[in-house]
Amino acid sequence: MNFQNSCTSFNQVVVDLGALKHNYSLLAERAGESAGIIAMVKADAYGHGMIECSQALNQCGCMAFAVGELCEAVALRDAGIRGQIYVMLGFEEEMAETFIDYDLIPVVFDESSLKSLSSCARRKGVEIVYHLKVDCGMARLGLLFFFFFFFFFFFFFFFAAVC
Repeated sequence: MNFQNSCTSFNQVVVDLGALKHNYSLLAERAGESAGIIAMVKADAYGHGMIECSQALNQCGCMAFAVGELCEAVALRDAGIRGQIYVMLGFEEEMAETFIDYDLIPVVFDESSLKSLSSCARRKGVEIVYHLKVDCGMARLGLLFFFFFFFFFFFFFFFAAVC
């Protein structure tokens, strides 16, 4: 008997979408109307079902979602998810047009991404919303804080001169 082929896992995840909706409603109530809530549903909602969880949250008023990768954001739009969808981990320059086509919000943390988004938006004659990520000290993704002002003023003057 081959153990690897006959091993059945007894582990399972059962997501109660009613409980998810209830918990979101409680959180939204406590946070208040002026606070925004972003549902982080990357990595298949941490294995709980990105589409199903997002649809349930959308039904009870959640209008902002975050994913890691662009393909996840496109899958949410294709599933009918309304509201803002943030893509947290960046993208390849040739993917910039997808953000406009699917009304997605890129999280930008480098110059080349901002340039490719700007170029694509100008070419299509639209404006694009983006979130500028600043590294506050964890040394992960984001502009280092002391470069933030340089970055901001460089692009302010660069884009003002180009437009």
